[in-house]
Amino acid sequence: MLSKRIIPCLDVRAGKVTKGVEFQGNVDVGDPVAMARVYYEQGADELVFYDITASNERRGIMIEVVRAVAREIFIPFTVGGGDAYLQVPGECARSTCMFNTTTDPNVIFWPQLFNQFRLLLGYGHSGKQGFSAATNVGFDAKLGFLQYAAVQTTYNWDCCGVSLEFRRFALGSVRNENQYRFTFALANLGSLGNLRRTERLF
Repeated sequence: MLSKRIIPCLDVRAGKVTKGVEFQGNVDVGDPVAMARVYYEQGADELVFYDITASNERRGIMIEVVRAVAREIFIPFTVGGGDAYLQVPGECARSTCMFNTTTDPNVIFWPQLFNQFRLLLGYGHSGKQGFSAATNVGFDAKLGFLQYAAVQTTYNWDCCGVSLEFRRFALGSVRNENQYRFTFALANLGSLGNLRRTERLF
């Protein structure tokens, strides 16, 4: 049976989360970073931000908000809107780098700056008895370095289980840190630790 995923979508205008009807009568309702943190703590699986005026204003994405959100949460999040592409997270490559040699508006040029590879490998399942493990890496072939990596391992007995995790981020000015997490769980009772279910690789 497929499980449901909770993905809040937030409209952002001038650095504030806004609410309106068909982009009319918008009212500011909060700070995007603070609201992202609240949704994260409440167990959201992903987040989506729509910078609703960026494309119309012909400007790049709200990179400062991206940086601030990335420091507060660890769930996938997407930012839409803006005349920009990401070469490396945190660095905007404007459309002038897209080798666009025509003014025909019907011709779409895909950016040639994406050289990033993602790999996820896993063995077992975090709910099975015995040993399970998974790793997740992101590599930038253009710049030749590992942007992020994660390793999780779990061992379960009949009565309890323990999970350990290490994450490494090397995302330039957006995020550069190491994280260590763990969870100890007792069957039918609960768990203790800072490794959340939504952050598991497997």
